Amino acid sequence: METITPHDALMLLFEPSDNIMLADPTCKIYNIYTHLQPLSAATPFFTVNPVKHGATTRSSANVATYRNFIFECDTAPLQQQIEAMHKMHDTGLIRLSTYSGGKSIHHIVSCSDDLNFGAGGSEEATKRYKHMWRRLCSYFEEITGLTFDESTKDPARLTRTPQVMRKDKGVVQKVERIGTLCTLQQLNNLKPLKEPQYIINPVPVHQLSLEEFEMAMRRPSNLYLKNFWEFPQNWADSSGLYPKVRNMALWTIDKTGVDLYTFLAYYDKYTRAGVEAAGYWRDANVAIKAAYTIKENRGEL
Repeated sequence: METITPHDALMLLFEPSDNIMLADPTCKIYNIYTHLQPLSAATPFFTVNPVKHGATTRSSANVATYRNFIFECDTAPLQQQIEAMHKMHDTGLIRLSTYSGGKSIHHIVSCSDDLNFGAGGSEEATKRYKHMWRRLCSYFEEITGLTFDESTKDPARLTRTPQVMRKDKGVVQKVERIGTLCTLQQLNNLKPLKEPQYIINPVPVHQLSLEEFEMAMRRPSNLYLKNFWEFPQNWADSSGLYPKVRNMALWTIDKTGVDLYTFLAYYDKYTRAGVEAAGYWRDANVAIKAAYTIKENRGEL
């Protein structure tokens, strides 16, 4: 990997005619053939998708073409991320993995086919792009056990330019592994999103110790739920998200049978600080309590 240049790395993701917004951190647009190599040392970020000709701001409305998806996780130890990287590449979906020079490895899925999301920059196309990102994310989280940063679903997301020096760390943002372009068929073959659902035969609610509940949440079948509650920084915001939290609580209860007081202790240990830091406007344990009320009204308690 020592001989690959920033230009070579980005050519794995873009066409010669694409406009890419480079940033340090002020955004300007350059054509990668004309300007990338002379500016690479000063431009440690680039937009994950091509932007429209003449665009002067970085936004989803200025995305020209939908081709690439970025995934990063900075909550897991780096060695665990390296192991996860190889699992992700084994799927044949990852085109490029780059070390950020800090706490994470950034993975890019790049599709060789037209994704047919709609007109570049339109609300409908952005919505379809984010839905596909979530499908990919769900799959990668399932096979790796990592929780990926939800903010990377932005089609105009800035990510680290491969093979340039990260000046604040004095470390090269090194290409770790090069994979293959994926196809539209591969993306369409992904499983539908795993949404909160009611279990047909829910586990009866019974008293658990906090340690017993933590062990239950570590089971592979409960990994999606564990990551939700233990990494609230990936979803919490100031809007409240009450229905989502309530539905996730219902799903958790049905899967584990946990009683209310143990669930609230688990929430206090793993979730509360994260949602409060995100400016969550109400105590999320209200949504958890509401889930038990729903089960009581169903005659399940």
